[in-house]
Amino acid sequence: MADLVVIAGDAGDDREARRLIPEVIALAERLRIPTILSVAYDSAGLALAQLGAHQEARVMFERGLVHANAGGPITAVSHRVHHALIVDDPNDAARIIGPVFRTVREQLTGFYLSEPVLVAAKIAAKSGRERVAARLLGAAHLPTWAGAYVGISEFERLVSQVRTLLGDSTFEHESQLGAQLSTDDALQLAEEVVAATG
Repeated sequence: MADLVVIAGDAGDDREARRLIPEVIALAERLRIPTILSVAYDSAGLALAQLGAHQEARVMFERGLVHANAGGPITAVSHRVHHALIVDDPNDAARIIGPVFRTVREQLTGFYLSEPVLVAAKIAAKSGRERVAARLLGAAHLPTWAGAYVGISEFERLVSQVRTLLGDSTFEHESQLGAQLSTDDALQLAEEVVAATG
């Protein structure tokens, strides 16, 4: 049912998303399972963000954050990534995403390793470090991103934004340098960007 909330938000159906959100959250609250609670609030936040209601989305993400860590490593990382991606203030985004790096390194694999790299790219871009942002975008552009629903649209938006700021040749150069980074090096660079911002 939480997926229906995200689908309604993606479709721009404000009325349907707002009808479903209280139902999904009420059901999750009754079940009292941290993972389900986090996913319910995460889905509500994603839908509201897609509808342009960023302040309401932040409220949903903040409420879900209470349950995210108890929901396990995937839930905790995904929830924080989704939350940080809708935040415009780089300091707030750094505060939200900062705690995930240890979890990502020790407990996760696959595209979950790229998610905080994308957030760090956005933080770098918002902080006037466009070259670093381009490098992180190059590192985050992995084939495994195909399954990362939220990340793809944000990735494409950031690529366009940073490419415009740097120009094509500088962006391509930095992005190619990023693509050559190992996963560990990309995570290290991402963590350094976040630590320097928060």
